Amino acid sequence: MVYRILRPDADSVWKNEEIIKRFIRYRGIIDGSQIARYLIAKTIDCDYDTSDSIEKLEILL
Repeated sequence: MVYRILRPDADSVWKNEEIIKRFIRYRGIIDGSQIARYLIAKTIDCDYDTSDSIEKLEILL
């Protein structure tokens, strides 16, 4: 990863067990074993009209 070249100190934070427990998903994204949720979300189509009211848009949820 590029961040390891630009910020070698960024790797040292992952040696802290508390950080690993709290941010396990982010570590998976960094390692490439998990996909970021926004990448999944942007592939899902949602048909809506930008002029719809908030109430109508909430129904889509």
